[in-house]
Amino acid sequence: MSYSALNLQHTSEQVTVQASTLRSLLDARDVTVVALLKLDIEGAEYAVLRSMLASGVRPRQLLVEFDQVNQPLGPLFWVELLAVVRELQAAGYRLAHRERANHLFVLQPHGPAPEV
Repeated sequence: MSYSALNLQHTSEQVTVQASTLRSLLDARDVTVVALLKLDIEGAEYAVLRSMLASGVRPRQLLVEFDQVNQPLGPLFWVELLAVVRELQAAGYRLAHRERANHLFVLQPHGPAPEV
């Protein structure tokens, strides 16, 4: 069985899991630089990316699968996708490659420092 935060699979069951922010995971392990972050998290990518940006975490490279490209929950999912891409660009990221739902963002050298 597969579950997602947005219920992309249209299941009737729910599970409760403990979650941590990226910032709290990095702080707990004294990680100061993130070279690469890969997100394939079944619809939770928008919340995680926004939390990451708000907390000042700036991985040098981001690999993100935007699940609603493949499994849209409605016709306006593009609005949120474009909004989060713009937020990443404003934080110093450049979209370097895209293949269907998979996106590669690279932090630009003139952007915010990659230290977390």
